[in-house]
Amino acid sequence: MAISKYHILLWLALLLSLAPACTGPQQTIKQEASRAEAPAWVEQTPASDEYHYLVGVASRAASLEDGQKQAFTHASAQAASLIGVLIQSELQVTTSTERLSPRAEETTAASASGFIAGLEVLDEYYTRTRRQAGGLYEESYDVYLLCRYSRENERRERDRQRQVARENAALALEHYRQARADIRGSRPGGSLYQLRIADRLLQPIQEVIPLEGGRIRNSHELKTEVELAMRRLNDRSRSLFLQVKIQSPDRAAAFRGAFHQSIARQGLDLAGRKTDARFFVPVGVRLRRGGRVMGQQAVFALYHFEVQDLWLKRILTGNSREVSGFGRDFSAGADQAVIEAGTAIAREVGPMVNQNIQNSTE
Repeated sequence: MAISKYHILLWLALLLSLAPACTGPQQTIKQEASRAEAPAWVEQTPASDEYHYLVGVASRAASLEDGQKQAFTHASAQAASLIGVLIQSELQVTTSTERLSPRAEETTAASASGFIAGLEVLDEYYTRTRRQAGGLYEESYDVYLLCRYSRENERRERDRQRQVARENAALALEHYRQARADIRGSRPGGSLYQLRIADRLLQPIQEVIPLEGGRIRNSHELKTEVELAMRRLNDRSRSLFLQVKIQSPDRAAAFRGAFHQSIARQGLDLAGRKTDARFFVPVGVRLRRGGRVMGQQAVFALYHFEVQDLWLKRILTGNSREVSGFGRDFSAGADQAVIEAGTAIAREVGPMVNQNIQNSTE
C-alpha cells in the first residue's frame, strides 16, 4: 500500500504536537531587580584620587543576606590585594595540640586584621531570579555592592603591616635561636617546636625584612634557615637506632638487613648513631633447635624488644614473641629464623612509631 504525501504530513504534525508532553514540565524564569535600571557603577567602576572604588559581586546566592555577605567578602579581598595582606581566616598559626606563645599569637593575629574596618559600602544593586519547573522551585540572588577604601587608609594600613612584619620577623629569629640552643642542649623535640613557631611567624611575610645582630641578614634568609633546620629534624624524627644482641655477628647483620628493609617500606630509616635517632630499639634474640619437619631442621628464634622515644623520654611499646625458620641444618634454619624475627619486629614497630610521629605533629 502506497503512503501518500498527505498521510506523511499528518503523522509529522501529530508527532510535533506530542513532543512537549515527552520533554517534561516547562521551566519558567522570572527576574526582578532592586531598581528599574542597573546603576552605571555595575559596568564602570568610578575613579578618584582620594578613594579606591571596588565592586563586590555574588552570584546565585541562596538569600539576599548571603549575597550581601559574599559580595562584601569579594570587595574585602580586593582591598586586601591593594595592601598585600592576608585575611585573618586564611592565617593558620596553631594546631590542635601546639599553641604559640601569647606574644606570637598576638603578632600573627595583628598581621591580618584592621584594614576591613575602613571599607565603606556606598550602594547596592541586586536581582532576584525565580525558577520553577513542575513542583521544583528555586530562588537566587545576584548581588553587587559599591564600596570604597580611602588611599590614606591604604597607606596607614600598609605601614602598620610593615611594622607587624618587622615584629614577627624579629620574634621568629628569637625562636630560631632558641631552637639552636635546644639542639645544643640535646632537646631536639623542643627545637622542632620552636622551629614550627618561627615558620608560622614567617609564612605571612611577603617583603624582605632586614634583621640585625647576626649572620642572618633578613627574613628571606631566616626562612631558608628555618626550613632547612626543620627538614633535617623531620628526617631525624623518622630515624631509629637499632641495637641487636644475638650469638653471631653474621646473624645480627642479617637481622638488621631484614628489619631495615621492612621499616624502609613504612617511610622510616635506621640511624648510624643513637644520638642521630629519635627512637631507640634494643632487641635480644635467642635461638633454640627444634625437630626436623619433612627433612628440614626447625629453629626457633625467641625475641624481645622495646621502643623508646628519646625525644620525649618515654617507652612506647615492648613485646616478646617466637618465630621459626627451616633449613637443611641448624645454621640454615637459624639464618631463616633471624630474618623472620627482624621482619616481624619491624612490622610491629613501624606502625607504632609512625603513629607517634603523627600525634606529635598534630
